[in-house]
Amino acid sequence: MDGTQGQYDIKVGETIFHIEALLPYTKSDFFNLYNKPANKGHGLDLEHCWHQVEKGIRKYKKANGGAA
Repeated sequence: MDGTQGQYDIKVGETIFHIEALLPYTKSDFFNLYNKPANKGHGLDLEHCWHQVEKGIRKYKKANGGAA
Protein backbone atom coordinates (compact mmCIF):
# COMPACT_ATOMS: atom_id res chain seq x y z
CA MET A 1 0.00 0.00 0.00
CA ASP A 2 1.34 3.42 -0.88
CA GLY A 3 0.11 5.17 2.26
CA THR A 4 -3.06 6.50 0.68
CA GLN A 5 -6.46 5.67 2.02
CA GLY A 6 -8.29 2.87 0.20
CA GLN A 7 -11.88 3.22 -0.94
CA TYR A 8 -13.26 1.34 2.07
CA ASP A 9 -10.71 2.33 4.70
CA ILE A 10 -11.94 4.07 7.83
CA LYS A 11 -10.06 6.92 9.47
CA VAL A 12 -10.65 7.49 13.18
CA GLY A 13 -8.58 10.37 14.48
CA GLU A 14 -5.13 9.85 13.00
CA THR A 15 -5.50 6.08 12.66
CA ILE A 16 -6.49 4.47 9.38
CA PHE A 17 -8.11 1.05 9.55
CA HIS A 18 -7.73 -0.95 6.33
CA ILE A 19 -11.11 -2.63 5.97
CA GLU A 20 -10.01 -5.28 3.49
CA ALA A 21 -7.30 -6.44 5.90
CA LEU A 22 -9.80 -6.51 8.79
CA LEU A 23 -12.54 -8.49 7.00
CA PRO A 24 -11.77 -11.79 8.78
CA TYR A 25 -11.49 -10.14 12.20
CA THR A 26 -13.99 -10.55 15.01
CA LYS A 27 -14.43 -7.90 17.68
CA SER A 28 -12.22 -9.97 19.98
CA ASP A 29 -9.48 -10.21 17.32
CA PHE A 30 -9.67 -6.46 16.76
CA PHE A 31 -9.36 -5.66 20.46
CA ASN A 32 -6.44 -8.09 20.83
CA LEU A 33 -4.69 -6.44 17.90
CA TYR A 34 -5.19 -2.82 18.95
CA ASN A 35 -5.35 -3.04 22.75
CA LYS A 36 -1.58 -2.78 23.12
CA PRO A 37 0.45 -0.37 25.27
CA ALA A 38 1.79 1.32 22.12
CA ASN A 39 -1.77 2.26 21.11
CA LYS A 40 -2.80 3.55 24.53
CA GLY A 41 -0.95 6.82 23.92
CA HIS A 42 -3.04 7.44 20.81
CA GLY A 43 -6.17 7.65 22.92
CA LEU A 44 -8.09 5.24 20.72
CA ASP A 45 -11.58 4.47 21.92
CA LEU A 46 -11.55 0.89 20.69
CA GLU A 47 -15.30 0.43 21.10
CA HIS A 48 -15.92 3.44 18.84
CA CYS A 49 -13.24 2.28 16.40
CA TRP A 50 -14.76 -1.20 16.18
CA HIS A 51 -18.21 0.25 15.41
CA GLN A 52 -16.67 2.31 12.58
CA VAL A 53 -14.82 -0.75 11.27
CA GLU A 54 -18.04 -2.81 11.40
CA LYS A 55 -19.77 -0.16 9.29
CA GLY A 56 -16.90 -0.25 6.83
CA ILE A 57 -17.02 -4.05 6.62
CA ARG A 58 -20.78 -4.00 5.97
CA LYS A 59 -20.33 -1.32 3.28
CA TYR A 60 -17.50 -3.31 1.67
CA LYS A 61 -19.46 -6.57 1.67
CA LYS A 62 -22.58 -4.91 0.30
CA ALA A 63 -20.62 -3.26 -2.51
CA ASN A 64 -18.86 -6.51 -3.36
CA GLY A 65 -21.91 -8.75 -3.54
CA GLY A 66 -21.66 -10.28 -0.09
CA ALA A 67 -24.25 -10.30 2.65
CA ALA A 68 -24.06 -7.14 4.73
